[in-house]
Amino acid sequence: LVATNRGVAIAESGRSVCLVDLDVNSGDVAIMLQITPQRTITDLVGFNGVIDAEGVSSILTRHSDNLSIVAAPVRLDSPDQASPDDIGKLLDALRRMVDFVVVDTSGIFDDNALTALDRSDVIVLVGTLDIPSLKALKLATSTLELLNFPKSRWRFVLNRADGKVGLTTDEYEKTLGLKADCSLISSREVLAAVNRGEALVSAYPGHPNTKALVAFSNTLMAGIGDSAEMSQSNPS
Repeated sequence: LVATNRGVAIAESGRSVCLVDLDVNSGDVAIMLQITPQRTITDLVGFNGVIDAEGVSSILTRHSDNLSIVAAPVRLDSPDQASPDDIGKLLDALRRMVDFVVVDTSGIFDDNALTALDRSDVIVLVGTLDIPSLKALKLATSTLELLNFPKSRWRFVLNRADGKVGLTTDEYEKTLGLKADCSLISSREVLAAVNRGEALVSAYPGHPNTKALVAFSNTLMAGIGDSAEMSQSNPS
């Protein structure tokens, strides 16, 4: 949700962006944007390590004039899997091709996620207002520290921040040691947009979550400039 809407928001601002789905086992980017990819990230295998702009262009799925997608595999039983080296070359090529690269990772620190994190100017952590999510985020931030990813590059999005669940935003932020850079509220419009395969920022431009996501995207763009990469981790 956060990655796709961030990608669409950046594209609607007039900048070129590529959204890369690195959750190779259960990626939802194509479904979230109601697109049917003809080629996916597994097609990198066929390039035999020679991954240039022409090759990358051939596996992109166009969503709009400014937004393209590198989709996750459609089939989980595919014998071909892109290597971390292939993915690194893909991301390096994309940085030269578009203004911004947004990467949606899985919720674990696998080789694909680490490849993206090594190349990221901003790392976006996403959590919800509950103890399991808080525990996962604490583990994620501890891991990022161990791997020497500076805290100055982290951003935190708190989803369902209005939940009345006995855990306040202040308590959550204090325990995590991070202030939320973007807070989203629970809303039926969010699920309605997801189920229609539309980005919330396009379907409901006046919605509070749209305003929050657009403001967050604008802040990121202003902070990191062109040809930048933003990697998202969903540890919850």
